[in-house]
Amino acid sequence: MSLKRSILFVSIALFMAGRVFSQTAQDFEVTFTEDGEGVVIKKFTGKLSSTIRIPAAIEGLPVKEIGERAFVGAGTVTNAMRVMTTNIPFAVVLPQGLIKIGDEAFLDSAITSVVIPDSVTEIGKLAFANYMLNTQTGRFEPPNPLLSSITLPRGLSKVGIGAFRGNSALKTVVIPEGCSVLGKEMFAECTALTTITIPKSITSIPSHAFALCTGLKTLAIPEGVTEIDSGNYGYGAFYGCTALTSVTLPSTITAIGNNAFRGCSALTTVTIPESVETIDGGYIGSEHHGYSGDYDYERTLLEWAFRECGKLSLAAQARLKKITAFSYQREQEKEQEKLQDL
Repeated sequence: MSLKRSILFVSIALFMAGRVFSQTAQDFEVTFTEDGEGVVIKKFTGKLSSTIRIPAAIEGLPVKEIGERAFVGAGTVTNAMRVMTTNIPFAVVLPQGLIKIGDEAFLDSAITSVVIPDSVTEIGKLAFANYMLNTQTGRFEPPNPLLSSITLPRGLSKVGIGAFRGNSALKTVVIPEGCSVLGKEMFAECTALTTITIPKSITSIPSHAFALCTGLKTLAIPEGVTEIDSGNYGYGAFYGCTALTSVTLPSTITAIGNNAFRGCSALTTVTIPESVETIDGGYIGSEHHGYSGDYDYERTLLEWAFRECGKLSLAAQARLKKITAFSYQREQEKEQEKLQDL
């Protein structure tokens, strides 16, 4: 083969490789943003490759959003019973300048990694969630346990419910300093997580945020966090973290919500600072649950806020009891003040 023909052959091969691994405008169905100044990726219509690179601009307009369900189920092959049979794994690189990732954008996809630029301020509900209804078992099960690490953008200010829920292979979560928000159920059922580093820029940990992260062993909540929110239906922020043995709370925290650590069955040590004024143990009186009975703050403390934490040390229980008694007294005083104002 002559040198000229060899060069031509290599050039063609490189061109074809570029076509396979680099996406163009023709690989996406798009629309305009509401202000007409940018592009929304509505749907991926191209051929899957090992890496999907979202272009920074299409026909001169910047790509601002990944639309709702744009990549839902991408790389996943299921049978008639919606049971996953094959994965076609792929990585995603999102462009700098992107602002929003829409609801269910990558739900139940075979995504292995994603680069989220710091320009992203909003991630929608179930955007990267990984759980599918298995019609044979009747349970929601992670179909594609492939995503192993995630780094959140610094400017993130809004997160929908369950953004990364059910990613059972997720081992590493980096929440950078400057990120100011976590979402409800954000990392629920991410069973491979063993440690979480929460920055000082986070002030509140919402309900279900790390529920059923059964691999989580230790937890240090930083200065700046003021509350761990309550959870409905028995699912608090760290509900069911069955490997969690110790918790250290910061001097800035003032409130621990209902069910916050319920079901943390290995928990022995809880370091609670003097700043904590309220541990919400839940009410069992008639005014709240429709049957007669007095508010028993000692019993509801261990039945709700730290319910099913049977290994708590006596020192931890004594500290919790003291705070809850104080909290109950304050609530009674508030009720009396309200009555006097009537």
